[in-house]
Amino acid sequence: MKTVANIIWFIPGLLLAVGYVASGVAMCVTIIGIPFGLQSFKFVPLALFPFGKEIVMLRCDEAAAHGPTATQSSP
Repeated sequence: MKTVANIIWFIPGLLLAVGYVASGVAMCVTIIGIPFGLQSFKFVPLALFPFGKEIVMLRCDEAAAHGPTATQSSP
């Protein structure tokens, strides 16, 4: 079911992904905006294929063990 939902969502998600990329590039123009631009780029895969993804909050010690990303696919 997640696959079907992702296929149906792809066209509207493509518009969102282009918007996130454009805003990420615009924010990366200034030094202050670079962290926000990088976070904007992380939303692109979620905008394209949101179904079956889970966003989790990690504690500082867990984040160091898992790496820089806080998004994981659900099993």
